[in-house]
Amino acid sequence: MSDPYWEREQTKAKHFILKHYLEALAFKVLTFSDITYVDGFSGPWQTQTEDFADSSFMIALRVLKDAQRRMAERSISRRIRCFFSEEDPVAYARLKAAVEPFHNPAEGFEVTTYCGKFEDAVDTINAIIRQSFPLIFIDPTGWKGYPLDKLKPLFVRPKCEVVINFMYSSSTVLHTATIQTLSPRWTQFWVVRAGVTVWTPICRAEQQSKSFSARPSSQHGI
Repeated sequence: MSDPYWEREQTKAKHFILKHYLEALAFKVLTFSDITYVDGFSGPWQTQTEDFADSSFMIALRVLKDAQRRMAERSISRRIRCFFSEEDPVAYARLKAAVEPFHNPAEGFEVTTYCGKFEDAVDTINAIIRQSFPLIFIDPTGWKGYPLDKLKPLFVRPKCEVVINFMYSSSTVLHTATIQTLSPRWTQFWVVRAGVTVWTPICRAEQQSKSFSARPSSQHGI
């Protein structure tokens, strides 16, 4: 079988980080809370496998399903909800068909899909999150911007984890940066959070991508 990541080194790095990041987070959070996983720009885009194994949404589904199963083996029963959003109707049709087999409310694993703009689904997403711990993955294909004010309600909660993937073309190493050094728009966006919010890179590669995990420093203990 040929390598599905051939000439897709950036995607390979991103998926490696996402998988291991989700594994660690899920096992920690599921000890005390249900999880809602939100993917704002699900695709699929440029996948090379028939089962979408090289897509972010399929990696997330498999990691979360496995984490739920392993917690059940420890007699810990948790519900996992996944929300996948995609604006392109062709990509959405492929996404919906791929994730539907995972939807099993009777076993505490729910999958919801949405065809439209991510920012227009905020109310629906909040209704799904309820009292669970939200993990929000934002990885747009090409940064085109979106109304940040409309996304604020997703993050105004005591516990929340956000992972954002940025494209960049500079080899400058950014070890730790405040929001102000990135963009005035992001500063405006993140003032809704209590505490001092810091962005920490969890991936770096020249002319590829940079992923950040953002959280308020004094709001939760993970």
